Amino acid sequence: MIILSVCTWASSGLWAIGLQFVSPAESAVLSYTMPLFAIPLAIVIVGEKTSRSGWAGAIVGFAGVMIYAIPLSRNRLTIFGGVLTLVDAMFWAAYTVYYRKVRRQDPMRTIATQLLLAGSLFLLGAPLGFRLVYSSNLVFDVAYLALLNGAVLIYLWNALARLQKISRMSTLVYMIPATATLFEFAQTRIIPNILSILGVGLMLFGIYLSRLEGQ
Repeated sequence: MIILSVCTWASSGLWAIGLQFVSPAESAVLSYTMPLFAIPLAIVIVGEKTSRSGWAGAIVGFAGVMIYAIPLSRNRLTIFGGVLTLVDAMFWAAYTVYYRKVRRQDPMRTIATQLLLAGSLFLLGAPLGFRLVYSSNLVFDVAYLALLNGAVLIYLWNALARLQKISRMSTLVYMIPATATLFEFAQTRIIPNILSILGVGLMLFGIYLSRLEGQ
């Protein structure tokens, strides 16, 4: 549980810091290398082997993310920010694999302990440059990060890790940009550019390939 909590803290912190040096598009591309880290880590930590279709799904899906991000790029990528975001992806993969290792534990206790320990580590660095400017937006943002983007998201991710092999569930991260594109089209009725469509298609195909594992 200590390793799981440290990985959670490191992943979240490095991702947030990395966004100061890379654009959201580059951050997405680098963060979504996670399945490429998760599959070998699953072999080492929990002895979970992956078939060719599992590897193919992870690689094809990541290629789709790279193509999808081309029109979104703002050329803000720096070596420092890129390294931070890649290490974030590695720690994200690590705590995903550790969910499989502790899957027989009660999920609510696991997540409560994980967030408590990870939050305590963040508190250690909170006094550095701390400045509070109260506003209604601040309350909403903190509530969103703590509840929807924190507890709920982590609970659902934990549930997936307990139910499926790492190679199958980790590729589901490619659904995030694909779903965002569909929502954007539904709201604006603007047809995405060809690179976005091609990228989404490859992401969905990568997920499909990973679903073939074990069939």
